Amino acid sequence: MPLRILFYDVYYFDENGVVHGPGYIHVSAGTIDYIGLGEPPEEAQYAELVAGGPGRIVYPGFASLPVFLESYPFRHLLADIDPVEYMESSVADQVRSMGSREAYYSALMALYELTMHGYTRVVSIDPHVDAVARAIIDAGLEGAVLYPHGCGLTPRKEFTELLKRMEEQGIDRRRVSVGIAMCGSTEPPEEAMKWAELVYSLEARSLWVPDGSEQAVTEQRKTAIPGPMYPHTASPWTLMASREHRDVYTLLTQTIHMLFDPGYSVYGEKRPVYLVVVDATEPPGWLPAPEYARPWSLSGSRPRVETVVSGGRLVVDGGEHLAIGSNAARQASEAIRRILG
Repeated sequence: MPLRILFYDVYYFDENGVVHGPGYIHVSAGTIDYIGLGEPPEEAQYAELVAGGPGRIVYPGFASLPVFLESYPFRHLLADIDPVEYMESSVADQVRSMGSREAYYSALMALYELTMHGYTRVVSIDPHVDAVARAIIDAGLEGAVLYPHGCGLTPRKEFTELLKRMEEQGIDRRRVSVGIAMCGSTEPPEEAMKWAELVYSLEARSLWVPDGSEQAVTEQRKTAIPGPMYPHTASPWTLMASREHRDVYTLLTQTIHMLFDPGYSVYGEKRPVYLVVVDATEPPGWLPAPEYARPWSLSGSRPRVETVVSGGRLVVDGGEHLAIGSNAARQASEAIRRILG
């Protein structure tokens, strides 16, 4: 059952990148029921967990650009391979040839790192759709897995067959959507498109829900934002270091979220909450005065992510990932070492 959480004496950024505070955010049953400046009202002061404090900054939870989660163990081989070229590379062949267990742990370790960067939703382009979907859920997050179509990364199994496997495994489709990533000009089968909840075009660099909303999202893509990414280069703080930092902030904190929930709004009351708390009291990511910060103030740094809430679920607390522990990392090492050797 979700905790009642009070983020107290914090500064928080709104949808326009404006900082407010010091103030409070009270979360109950996974949704925000109180948010404001100064002291919380009496009814918002009860909580099982009190977080925040001086020097803490609350950001809207980030949603990722499309990333290749399963590539994570092979990042030592990817330095000279542009992400756009990855799907036709020899590394992609190795990824496609992995078993479900190796794919699951590869994705899980990538998701650990992305969570500690502040991501609360992740969009993945990977061949082992069911294994990656399980990893997203086990990491405490939400998101989508896109089936790569028309390239060297394309799985041997058909899209509809993988959907059936997900259904047989009881994977919660409310938390993980499934879609198609079009790698080239070849159109996916009509039957597959009928079941796709999200579509990505590598050629057009656009991501959309197949219901006529493509144009609005493509407009956002006109900013200078890289296309598919490797998980080890996908830090939101690095992305916000660009000249288009305002556009990047909007994309990661609102636009991509709205593909999953058209009614999504930053800190929307009575809706599942997605937020990140950063400790800016000391390096890395130190700020002399949070009240003068901007969302991109910590860009290019690796801030101390203290708390992450995804869909109302507490995923990171006190800088510790609550869903992925050291045992998972050990098991991942055992599974993946075999495919690297």
